Amino acid sequence: VESSMKCSTYTTSVDSGTFKNEAKRTHKMLQGITGVLHGLVMSCNYEAGQKLVEERDFAQYESYFQSQFEIARRHKVMNPEKMRAEYGKMVYMMADAMKPEIKDSLGFDIKGDLLTVYKFLEEKGETDLLEDKYIEIATEEVLAEKGKSRQ
Repeated sequence: VESSMKCSTYTTSVDSGTFKNEAKRTHKMLQGITGVLHGLVMSCNYEAGQKLVEERDFAQYESYFQSQFEIARRHKVMNPEKMRAEYGKMVYMMADAMKPEIKDSLGFDIKGDLLTVYKFLEEKGETDLLEDKYIEIATEEVLAEKGKSRQ
């Protein structure tokens, strides 16, 4: 996702202000969004990417796209110093992809449900784990001490 957003000119081309009407701007949005989506599929599987270019059936990759954008979002949260410009482009692109006219053209919802620890544990019937008296210690970050190996 980071590389796709890095080489994308999505925000520059969509927000240029040179469109005579909203339909042309929407068309440019759709071109930019589908370009990124094509790139994501093609980067993992060239043949699948070629098939997507021909068939334009983005809905079949809905869960893949949702998980990729969620991973990118979590990566940014955990590493604030990374993906500075790319994350902004991704957020703008996803917001535009949520517009009804774009969403209908894509045939799927680009935004997936957030999978939180609570939701994951709830699905497994293990929410009582969160009440464990050692949960805070068990989930602390492990930092290397000077002179000591992490092993």
